[in-house]
Amino acid sequence: MKNPVLSTASGIQEDLTILFSDDNCSIFTINDAIEDSNTGAELVKKMNALKLFCKFTLERETQNYVRLVTTDCFGKRHYLRAEK
Repeated sequence: MKNPVLSTASGIQEDLTILFSDDNCSIFTINDAIEDSNTGAELVKKMNALKLFCKFTLERETQNYVRLVTTDCFGKRHYLRAEK
């Protein structure tokens, strides 16, 4: 998978760095997890294995993309979309 985009429920794009603190993870490990995944289930497993602030669940998978969803500690939903 490629081209990850993190956004809010209202479609505002966010930076992937909001998912972790500097000493727990990096953009490179997130990108590696995304690039090494072939299916939505595999992506969920790899993302949840990282030391992120929240856990993802699979919301939608099509032939063209995968969309994961998570809820932060404030109750706001965030969506991670990656192209196949």
